[in-house]
Amino acid sequence: MSARRPDNFLFSLLVALLILLAMRSVGSAATARTENFVVQAVDQVTAEGIAQACEHYRAELAQKWGGKLLAPWDSPAIIQIRVDRSDGGGATTFWTHAGRVTRLEGKWQGTRQKLINNVVPHEVLHTVLATLVPTHKVPLWLHEGIAVTAESPAERSRSRSRVIASLLTQPTRGLTMRELMGVKEHPLRPDKVRQFYDQSHSLVEFLMERAGRQKVIAWISEGVRTDGSLGAWQATLTRHYGFRDVLDFQNQWLAWLRQGAKTTRCVGLRRLVWAWQNRSARGPAHWHRQQCPT
Repeated sequence: MSARRPDNFLFSLLVALLILLAMRSVGSAATARTENFVVQAVDQVTAEGIAQACEHYRAELAQKWGGKLLAPWDSPAIIQIRVDRSDGGGATTFWTHAGRVTRLEGKWQGTRQKLINNVVPHEVLHTVLATLVPTHKVPLWLHEGIAVTAESPAERSRSRSRVIASLLTQPTRGLTMRELMGVKEHPLRPDKVRQFYDQSHSLVEFLMERAGRQKVIAWISEGVRTDGSLGAWQATLTRHYGFRDVLDFQNQWLAWLRQGAKTTRCVGLRRLVWAWQNRSARGPAHWHRQQCPT
C-alpha cells in the first residue's frame, strides 16, 4: 500500500491541477474598460468592440431622447457578455439614490451580430432611460417599448408586421391599455413575451410620431411624480397628448395601425404591379404609382 501512495498522490495532484486550470479557463474573461462601461467577454476583441458600441449608443441615444449628452456615471456599468447561438437578450439592473443612478449591471447574450445590432442598443437605451428618469416607477411597457426602438431597422420592421398581423386580424389577442399599464413583470410564456414587446414598441412609436421622443420623456417624467395610479397616468397622458382617456389613446393607436397596414398592403401591391409590367423590360425600372385601393 505504502509503495503506491506516491503514484496516487502525484495522480491526484495532476487531476487537481487540471481541474483548476479548466475552472480558470471557463471562469476567466477578457475585460475592456471605457469611461462608462466595463465589459467582460470571452475574448478581448469582443469585449473591446462591445464596450465601444456601448459608448457610441449611450451618446447617440442620450441625444435623441434627452436632447444632450449624459454626464459620466458615478461608477461604470458592469456588463457580462455571453456569445452564443440564441436570438439575443439580456437583463439590465440599476440602482438609484437621491435622484441619481448609482450602479448599473447587465448580463447580455446572443450571437455577435445579434448583440451589436439589437441587444446592445436595446439594453444601453435602458441605461439611458434610467439616467434620464432615475426611478423604478416607469411602467414596464414604456421601458421595453422605448428600448425596442433602438434595435435594428429589420427587427423593428418585423415587430410592426407582427402587430399588424395579430391585432388587426384577431383584435382580442392584444392587451388593452388598462391591462398593459398594469403589467409589472415580464410574461412567462414566450409567445406572450413577444406580444408584450411588439405592442409596447408599437405604442411608443405611435407617441413618437405624434410629438417626438423627448415629449415621451417629458410625459414619463411627470407620470413618475404622481401616485402611480391609472387615473394619475391618464391625467398626464391627457395633458401631454390630448387623449380623453386611455381608451381614446388605444382607439387612436388602433386607427393609426390600420392606416399603417393599409399603406403596407399598398406598397406590396405596387411591387407586384411593377414586377408584372417590367417582367421583360431592361434598364432602369420605375415604380408603377397607382391610387392605393381602399
